[in-house]
Amino acid sequence: MMILSLGVKAHYTDVDRALALSKSIEFHEDFNSVTGDGLMRQIAALGILADHTIDSLSVHAPIYKPVGDFDLNEKEDDDILRRTLAVGENMLQYVPRVLYVLHAEGRRLRLNGPRARRDAVERLANKANSFADGGSQVTIENTGHWNGAQMFAGLRDFPALFEYTEKDTGMTLDICHLFMEYKENGYKELDDFVRSYGDKVFNLHVADVRFSDPIKTEGTQIGEGSIDFDRVFDSLSRITSGRRAMLIPEIRDGYIDDYAGFKLAFKRLKPRI
Repeated sequence: MMILSLGVKAHYTDVDRALALSKSIEFHEDFNSVTGDGLMRQIAALGILADHTIDSLSVHAPIYKPVGDFDLNEKEDDDILRRTLAVGENMLQYVPRVLYVLHAEGRRLRLNGPRARRDAVERLANKANSFADGGSQVTIENTGHWNGAQMFAGLRDFPALFEYTEKDTGMTLDICHLFMEYKENGYKELDDFVRSYGDKVFNLHVADVRFSDPIKTEGTQIGEGSIDFDRVFDSLSRITSGRRAMLIPEIRDGYIDDYAGFKLAFKRLKPRI
């Protein structure tokens, strides 16, 4: 089965507090941290990492940019991607492998029919494959139609992606996004997906959500929304890859009061891994 370790979401400004909670870290970049004075925060973070033993490390590309959202499909965003990859390359002096989390929602693509969609997925897979070398893994995260995504909304595009991707390219499975997209049908979608493609799940994000109002309740604390996590973890237990993967709580405002939200999520998740 897949071997899970609890990881914590961190920014460069608070990496020392994150490391006090877990030695598995997912850096969440913002546009400013890969441009301008963000370089100084990166240098400071690297100094902190040098004083710790890091078990796992992933780097989430910026979700937002000054106008619009980051999208792996967009050539104009290649510079943001290059800067994000450079952050990970610096981290390789402290860890054996860095995993990248990317959004590829294709909001501006013209997907006129199945062939156009498949061509877009193939182009994206080739682009992702080109970055997955030298100790790096690249993952695409599932999002949803609620934010205008045309690609990787739910799970529908991942089977085609996996036809073209190589061994170090996979997915970050976001459980909250999955149920925001499918609500009560999410359990069946997860079961079917894990049965066929569980070995391509490299990384996991987790939070609760209320099915009655998923957009406003994204990032609800574990156990305080509508998701039956017994059923979710039963599905995940069927992944037979033996891969080590981080399970990262994405609790809304989890940083507040000295990481109180993340600490509570850890307490509720630890018995399950």
